[in-house]
Amino acid sequence: MDQLLKTALLRTFGVSLLISLSPWLFVHVEYTEKDNKEEKYQLLLSLYDSMASTYNMTIEEFNNFSNVAYEALSEPKPQWTYFAAFDFVMQAVTTIDMNIVILHLLPEVHNFGLILFLLIIPFSSAKTTKQLEAKLTCYGEMSFFRNGKRLGTNNQTDIPSTYTLKPGTDVLAVRCRNYNNKPWIIGSVSNGLVTDSRWKCFSLPQHLTVKSLSWTKPYFDDSQWAQAIATFSNQEKSPWGKVPDIREETFWISAAEENHTRLFCRRRLSDLSPKRAENSLMGMFQATIDDVDHAFLRTRSQHEVGDVIECFNKCQGDSQCHSFNFEHDSVLPTRKCELNGATKDQDPVNYVRRPGYTYYENVE
Repeated sequence: MDQLLKTALLRTFGVSLLISLSPWLFVHVEYTEKDNKEEKYQLLLSLYDSMASTYNMTIEEFNNFSNVAYEALSEPKPQWTYFAAFDFVMQAVTTIDMNIVILHLLPEVHNFGLILFLLIIPFSSAKTTKQLEAKLTCYGEMSFFRNGKRLGTNNQTDIPSTYTLKPGTDVLAVRCRNYNNKPWIIGSVSNGLVTDSRWKCFSLPQHLTVKSLSWTKPYFDDSQWAQAIATFSNQEKSPWGKVPDIREETFWISAAEENHTRLFCRRRLSDLSPKRAENSLMGMFQATIDDVDHAFLRTRSQHEVGDVIECFNKCQGDSQCHSFNFEHDSVLPTRKCELNGATKDQDPVNYVRRPGYTYYENVE
């Protein structure tokens, strides 16, 4: 079964189970017996008449029975019906900000919001669709993460470690520590992805550390991280020589700072961050890891843009645009943005390998 379809089905089942059981829980937690206030009042009145005739008790003396009076006159707890609880749960589910998507919807469109939550979101992030192989190493002690899970470590600069990337990979993350020299990272993936300036990196000096691993997870917002500094390619003339089994066009990457000992780098499998892409309600574009260094040749128009978001907006503004090519690798301040009138599935012959470009497709 396709990984994305499996994710959608599991999420649908889980949320449906939650919505079904939550109202039942509300009803039973808040359940109270019937409101027998009138019966208790009559009982108290009868008790007062009896005690007044027997002990000549006044009404003021009778009021000393505060515990009995409080119990008899107290208001019943709120009573929940299953349907009232169901409506409450629906409103809660469709207005939750999960740092993945924000669905602040009006009450009359709660059901529509739930459909978005169940079906659209699982398909909105870029993921691998097949199993891949990654080879990485670093100038120091390396830890490698896939979707927040550590797959292994390596402390041999000249011998890369091999890792299997299962279908559904969102983010690759690498930590490198070197207490004597500036740490650097290098690696490549079997589909052509390499370490270069498209990675995001963050560094810390020796006296500081990061205890949380949230930076390795797909939901982490790396928009404030700087692009990686890419210097030497994987060749003999580099300071570390040529690392075997890693592509020659791969670069050693690091952060710009010189006095750091801990390096944290990550590569999201789409240049559109989750917040910027998923909060756009007019359309949805994504690029999987397989679309890096690929492009569609039949273009409608070409533009010069500052970043991928600007290209994304230009395609949204063109009703005939179904995909676009973005020049991710350029030394110029502007990048090329090419709008396409078709998708790779509609015309697979014109979907070709094109280094330096990434293909994005409308998945609305």
